[in-house]
Amino acid sequence: MCVSQINLANYACGRLAPSPASEVLNDHEHKHGHGHKHRHRHRHGKFAHETPAQSCCRWLDNVDNECVCDLLIHLPAFLSKPAHQITVVIGEICRVKFSCSGRVRP
Repeated sequence: MCVSQINLANYACGRLAPSPASEVLNDHEHKHGHGHKHRHRHRHGKFAHETPAQSCCRWLDNVDNECVCDLLIHLPAFLSKPAHQITVVIGEICRVKFSCSGRVRP
């Protein structure tokens, strides 16, 4: 279950631009260089008009604390042992908090 939650959040948040785009692109067409284009489908339904940031926030909000904490156990011990809270900030759109109790690697 954790793998699918992390993958969905990663996919949604991976669509966010790291900084403002340097060129203005048509809403339905994004240039990828090398002379080819990628077109987006028109979606209809509940999340059709959701921005990439809103989508990222929605999927991050659905990730269980345990999934995030299980990932953190692979970090150096000083980052994974103490109980802590992690806050992911997506611009002005949202703040998603994950709480982890202290853990030791098995």
